[in-house]
Amino acid sequence: MIFGYFEFLILILLIAFNFFQKKKSSNVITYLILILLFGLILPTIAAKIEIELLISKGLEHDGMNFLWIVFKFPIYWAMGFFESVFLAIKKNKPFP
Repeated sequence: MIFGYFEFLILILLIAFNFFQKKKSSNVITYLILILLFGLILPTIAAKIEIELLISKGLEHDGMNFLWIVFKFPIYWAMGFFESVFLAIKKNKPFP
């Protein structure tokens, strides 16, 4: 499963953040926070959670089980990219 519980929680929080955010409140600080969150912090937390789940389930520890955990980083990078594009569009184009 590409999206685990942690990823669904992050998506729900992103939707809530986008819903309650003011139209013109994105600035440089917001984008720096997004880069830090989606570039390093959230993928690292997600990888640690998945590793602990694999170890606690007692599954066989081969390379394929841990290889897809590395691919969580590009997934989070894509989520952060789409969020920053959405914020840029929301800032420049007024919504009703």
